[in-house]
Amino acid sequence: MTYQAHPTFRHRHNIGGGIDSICCVCALTVASAAVEEQLNQCEETHVCDPRRLHQLSADRSRSSLVGRSQDAQVAFPSASVAE
Repeated sequence: MTYQAHPTFRHRHNIGGGIDSICCVCALTVASAAVEEQLNQCEETHVCDPRRLHQLSADRSRSSLVGRSQDAQVAFPSASVAE
C-alpha cells in the first residue's frame, strides 16, 4: 500500500442548494450533501485511485489538475522584443 497525504477538497454550491466536495488531487467529486458538515466523513475516508492519477498526469490537457508540466515554458515562451 502506498502512502498518500490527506488531499484537500473544494466545495461547489449547486443551483439546487446542494454542495459537492471535489478532491483537489484527483478532481473526483467524492460526495454531495445538503450541508457542508455532511461532507466530512467522505472527505476523511477518500483515497485517490492511483490509476486515475496516472491518467491525469499523462493527459497534457489536464496537467493543471496535477501540477505544472516541466515543459510549460516551451508551450508559453516569454515574448522577445525585436530591435
